[in-house]
Parts: sequence; structure tokens; C-alpha cells
Amino acid sequence: MTIPMRGPEPGPELETQRRIDEKTLWSGGVATAVVAGLIALVGILVCRWLLKVPILSPSRDGAWGDASTAGYVFAAAATALAATGLMNLLLFATPYPRVFFGWIIDRARARGDFEVVVTDLAELNLPMFDEPNHPRLHQYVHQHTKDWSAIVEASDAFIFVIPEYNYGFNAATKNAIDYLNSEWLNKPAGIVSYGAVAAGTRAAQMLKQVLSALKVVPVTDSVNIPFIREKLDEDGRLKPNEIMEQAAAAMLDELARWAEALRPLRASAS
Repeated sequence: MTIPMRGPEPGPELETQRRIDEKTLWSGGVATAVVAGLIALVGILVCRWLLKVPILSPSRDGAWGDASTAGYVFAAAATALAATGLMNLLLFATPYPRVFFGWIIDRARARGDFEVVVTDLAELNLPMFDEPNHPRLHQYVHQHTKDWSAIVEASDAFIFVIPEYNYGFNAATKNAIDYLNSEWLNKPAGIVSYGAVAAGTRAAQMLKQVLSALKVVPVTDSVNIPFIREKLDEDGRLKPNEIMEQAAAAMLDELARWAEALRPLRASAS
């Protein structure tokens, strides 16, 4: 069974890199906020002393005067700029959950009836489809395609671990699927999707259509994880709940049954 996924399998090196990435992201976010604040401050100073725009400046008697329309505009622009810096800090300094995939790998291996091969699309590093011939001809010229073909050809079943972006699954997965054709034939696939409120279900439905076109059999049971960040511990590892455990067990059971049922069809096609 092959598990194509977006992130590498958990390990000490990955954990070290993830922590380095966190520090880089936080420092980048802080730098963005500081620069935005300095620009906003310079804008206010320019407006106040160079352009003589009264932005809430005190009058001679010590009472605060009214700001002009231009002053409001400049003040609003400066505030918006500072807010943009803070938003960048909050959005981009949040560590991405790269190592939670180990959970489904462990569940598959624990069964004993799957020989699990994890394919990290980041390590596979397929470029955008660059073969000169249609995949159905099986006339590959690039080594990266031949390597990917060998992995999929040797597999009897698949689990796709996918996020949801804009109601669909990610481009890297689509690109990897499109590289091949007959290698996918008559093999079942399970799907683990994750996202926010929709739990990646819309991406999973789109993926099922693509797999069906290649005569891959998407199993009915799947694992759909909503609000993924709420289910990660401080190290970015998934904390599965009972519903997720039950869904994973059902999906793996169905995957094993379909892999055996489709074996004669795979044999006759080879």
C-alpha cells in the first residue's frame, strides 16, 4: 500500500527543521510588524510636521483640536498599515502541521496486512508534468517519472492525505496523479482529508472524480478532519479522537477488502 502525502514522515530531522521553520516564521512576522509600524510612524510625522496636517494636535490652550479630513485619511492609512503587519505576524508565524501524518501510517502498519510505503511528494519533487508523450502510452523519458511509475505500479492500494484549498485538493497531488495512467488501474484508494469547518470533504469529492476516471476505486469510508489546528499538540502532531480512530479503522478494513477483491482484475490487466 502506498500513501502519497504532502509532508514527510515524522522523524528527529523533520522535528528539528520544523522548529527552525517556526523561528524563521516568527522572526519574519515580527520584522514585518516592526517595519509596518515604523512606516506608519514616519507617515504620521511627515503629515504633522512637514505637510502641516493637524492630526489631533493640541491647540495653544492645551485642548485637543479637531483633526482635518486629510488627517483622518492619513491616520487611517497608518493604522491599516500597522494592522497589516500584525495580520502577517498572526497568519504566517503559525507553524504548519507537517508531521501529523504519522498517525494514519501507524494505524495502517499496526494491522499487519499492509506493507506500507510512504511517498512524500515534496521529496519526490515532480516538476509540473513534463513528459512529451501521453501517460497511457507508458513511454516515459524522465527518470523522475520512471521512479514514480515503479512506486505506483508495485502498489495494490492507496491512501491519499490531502488538504482543501478553495473547494478542491492541492495541485501537487493532481500533478502526481496525472503523470501516470495504467499504473493506477483497478486499485482501491482511501482518503484522509483535513481543513477547517468542511474537514476537506469538498477536496475529497473532487479527488474521487479524478480517481474514478483512472479506474481507481475510492472506498466509501474516509477520514475527514475538521479544524485541524485544534487537533494538534505543541509539537504539531495529531491528537486523534474516537471518531477519527473509528473512521480510520473502517477505511482500512474496506481498503483491504477492495484490494483483495480487485486482485483478479489487476492480474488480468498485467
